[in-house]
Amino acid sequence: MSEPQHPPVPPSVQPLPAQPQYPASGQLPAAARYPTAPQYPTSTPRPASPQYPTSPQYPAAAQHPAAPAASAPRTSNALGRVALIVALLSAGMRLLTSLLYPLVYPGADWTIAVFTAGSTGIALLGYITALVLGVIAARRPGPHLWAGIAIGLSAAYLITLAIEWASSMLYRFL
Repeated sequence: MSEPQHPPVPPSVQPLPAQPQYPASGQLPAAARYPTAPQYPTSTPRPASPQYPTSPQYPAAAQHPAAPAASAPRTSNALGRVALIVALLSAGMRLLTSLLYPLVYPGADWTIAVFTAGSTGIALLGYITALVLGVIAARRPGPHLWAGIAIGLSAAYLITLAIEWASSMLYRFL
């Protein structure tokens, strides 16, 4: 391979003075301030390239049908948000139960049992629902932040409920 041919660069049109000289009035026409640019040839003559033997012609490649357009990735995960909302509602109900417990305690003893069992049962169903929805949402394509938060929150509260149940059973039999 040969290197491309570049035209020679002409020397500068006018040598620069050692110290710049500025006119006193500054009212020179534009042509007097700037020298004309040198004219370079627009194309360079190139020698004819040597003739190389032609390469063998191969058959045309088989035409493949165009791939179907991929659908745009979903930017939100609504099921993950629903799972998070269910987990937060269940956690809020457990918080409300623990705050209202001192107010219900002075009442009859069956009221406490119904209140505790009802709120714990509803919260347990909410946590299980949030966990299942979160796992389903995490397996779908798209962002997994809300689903991950819902899984973590509901799993933590389910573990807490299991420990509470085990400790109450242990204290009941001791």
